[in-house]
Amino acid sequence: MVNICCVPYCKGNYKTGPKVSVYSFPKEDELRQRWITSIGRKNFEPSKNSGVCELHFVEEDFIREARGFDMQTGKVLTAPLSIKKLKKDAFPSIFKGYPEYCCKIARNQRDDPQQKREAREHSAISQAIEASIKEKELYEKSRLFVSLKELDLKVSNLNLSSFWTLIRKDSYLLFAKLIDSPCPQIKYSVQINEALEVNVFFKNVKRLKVGSYSFPLECRSTNLLSEILATCSKVFVEEPKDDVLNSVKDVLQSIMRSDEDSFYQFICEQLSLKEMRKLTYSPEMLVFCTLLYGLAPNAYQFIRKSGRLILPHPTTIQNLCSSPGINPQLEQNEKYFLNYLSQKVTYLSDLDKKVILQFDEIHIKPYADYISRSIVGISKNSGELATSAHVFMISSVTSSYRDVVHVWPVKSIKYDDLHCMIRKIIDNLERQNVSLALQVFNDNTVGALKEVGNRYEIEHFEDTADFIRIILTWWKIMNVKSLTVGLRENDKFKQPLPYMANDEKVQFLDNFLNWLERWENMDCKTGGLSKETHAALKVTTNAITEIAVYCNGNFGLNFILPGKFQTDNLESRFGLYRQMSGSNYHISIRQLFETEKKIRIRSLLKLGISSKTFGQVLIMNTDLQDFGDVDEVSVVLSFWPNIHVDDKDIEGV
Repeated sequence: MVNICCVPYCKGNYKTGPKVSVYSFPKEDELRQRWITSIGRKNFEPSKNSGVCELHFVEEDFIREARGFDMQTGKVLTAPLSIKKLKKDAFPSIFKGYPEYCCKIARNQRDDPQQKREAREHSAISQAIEASIKEKELYEKSRLFVSLKELDLKVSNLNLSSFWTLIRKDSYLLFAKLIDSPCPQIKYSVQINEALEVNVFFKNVKRLKVGSYSFPLECRSTNLLSEILATCSKVFVEEPKDDVLNSVKDVLQSIMRSDEDSFYQFICEQLSLKEMRKLTYSPEMLVFCTLLYGLAPNAYQFIRKSGRLILPHPTTIQNLCSSPGINPQLEQNEKYFLNYLSQKVTYLSDLDKKVILQFDEIHIKPYADYISRSIVGISKNSGELATSAHVFMISSVTSSYRDVVHVWPVKSIKYDDLHCMIRKIIDNLERQNVSLALQVFNDNTVGALKEVGNRYEIEHFEDTADFIRIILTWWKIMNVKSLTVGLRENDKFKQPLPYMANDEKVQFLDNFLNWLERWENMDCKTGGLSKETHAALKVTTNAITEIAVYCNGNFGLNFILPGKFQTDNLESRFGLYRQMSGSNYHISIRQLFETEKKIRIRSLLKLGISSKTFGQVLIMNTDLQDFGDVDEVSVVLSFWPNIHVDDKDIEGV
């Protein structure tokens, strides 16, 4: 039987016996015969399943740990084995119930000659390594110094080449490269001061890096100082052109530390690209070049081919722009629906994710284009040319984040279709923008009516002033977009709206709703609002208080800024679409898609880009201006504002 001991009178691994390890018979004929003889079973021939348990072996027959020799340290390493093994020449010698003479088999107690020889070699190597380590410690200790004076005494250990001339001063030691033409001067120098810091200079320019060393560098060993001097002499002699470029870059970097000017950053990057075999562009450069190429591809090609600037190849830019998550045109496909938002959400903070949905309609020119093997300009809910596009934007209620998440080109739309689209994206809230009403509804109008009403006998001037005051107060509450505007203007109605029912602003909104209700019940044929305007006022006023309660219960917000629940951001985006499409009012759906694509490229590149060499690279420069409420010219000039072009620059082009 398998795993059962074959020795007579042994119960190893039987139901009534102990649980033990069983070892198979060896394959070597001589040792195998010795096992059979030791067992003493008459006419016994072991099978492949026969075995002898561990109870019949002495402790010296087992190997309980693995051993290895470390050539670097000269030490023997050991590790316990989970399962003990038999030695190569082990045989069973313990038998209970056998005559005593059967258990008295002579055993060889001598160590294996090979093992003894290896042990002697290991011991000799270990002693040699220990001696070498001690010798190295003494050598390194002799090369250490703790002061400038001690270094001066050990400077003979440096074995200086003829390249360097040593100049001793009280506060530093200077290793200088002197040149005679056109006049004696120090061209290169390595200085070590009293703080034992090493600095390298090219003429009067402090170098930040030479070879693999960055400066200033603490040095307390003559060995390290020798390596620094050898590296500097090699770089200065063999690569003089590259060294001059590096010196210029070091100067630019020192300037950028004190003055964060994008002009110097651009020059420094161009110098770095000049000496690169494989060009690697910064994220800011890629963003700028992508925008420039999108605005004027031919001008970009001209600048690049002129050789005056090192810019990415158009193919590189096209690869950046080809992601399905950027192009809003591809989001018309169900497969890529809201793909852009799914990519960007990973970069958003918790405050950015508390959003509202805003949507509005922009009228477009009915026009069909054939681009990239597809026709653009067809309505998604019919087979006709689209005459308008519904643009859906999300805006955070707790931060400045906003983004267009979907563009839906249509010709005509039914309520059910629009409702399904809104439900498909996220829950929504529509707000009405009446900022032009401020031309009439302002504090000066109220004061002027009360001041001159009697003098000029203006009819119903007091009622008119009260009406304007009510609408103006409502607008002040609903248009708050900043936390501090109420404190700055000392106006309690311009402070954030809390969720508490006893707040004066909340009570005013409740009274305003009652006032609208009474006005509506008067059933006046003249002197009233239209049904649509009346309904919009009631829905907007009632909803804003409900939103305050909802945000407190779900987000833990003690107040909200009602001005964030408007479509001003969408109107700003529509203006940007028209400006970036040649200042045309009626733009085509292709122009809308391309403009939104440029904006998304800027947004995604601002957060992170993919690199074959470095993987996903996050861009931590938060100074990049957002696209929310600026035109394309200011966006481009925001990178290098000091670059000015006039008529003289383009004469002869």
